[in-house]
Amino acid sequence: MKMSRSILLFVMFGTWTMISWAGIPEPDTILYGELYVNGKLIMAKDDVTIFAKLNGVEITKYKMGSNSQAGNEYALRLPMQSTDDGIVNPLAAKFGDNIQIYVKQGFGSQVKVLNPDFHITGRGIVKFHRLFVGMSCGTVEGDFNQDCRVNLADLSLFASQWMRTSCVSPGWCDGYDINKDGSVSMFDLIIMANNWLKCVSVECY
Repeated sequence: MKMSRSILLFVMFGTWTMISWAGIPEPDTILYGELYVNGKLIMAKDDVTIFAKLNGVEITKYKMGSNSQAGNEYALRLPMQSTDDGIVNPLAAKFGDNIQIYVKQGFGSQVKVLNPDFHITGRGIVKFHRLFVGMSCGTVEGDFNQDCRVNLADLSLFASQWMRTSCVSPGWCDGYDINKDGSVSMFDLIIMANNWLKCVSVECY
């Protein structure tokens, strides 16, 4: 016989006693990662708060820098519905729900991120997720063609400027002198390499 929210225990003297469960807790879903506003990576020191909403109702939020272990990343802990208890909690998500994410800077208004809503697809998910607000990809060191990513196209452009000298402010050899030391050299290539395949466009994810 199928039983819901209960188990049968055989206790002394051969009698059966029914004990009811209050519901099985589900592990929270953890969403963490980087936040870019107009192409700029938001840091722990910035006055920025990230909100997670379910059907327009806020279920959790994270203020940048509030958890020292998170460093320059945000960390949203999404509460999940307990299973098999028959109670609907509007402040907790369940499998299949879409979570909307908003960002607020200082005392400004909340702005929805460009990413599609986050879809909960399983139990105990821990997922790295870059968030984007605004349309500009901003400045990424090594993104010379301004397509919001650092790849072979940028390396080809960089190679065409290799060993260029007399780089001065404000142009710094059209931006190819990344470290602004007066020449396009191995030091700039190292900076570019550190950003290799980095993408700060919502289309990348």
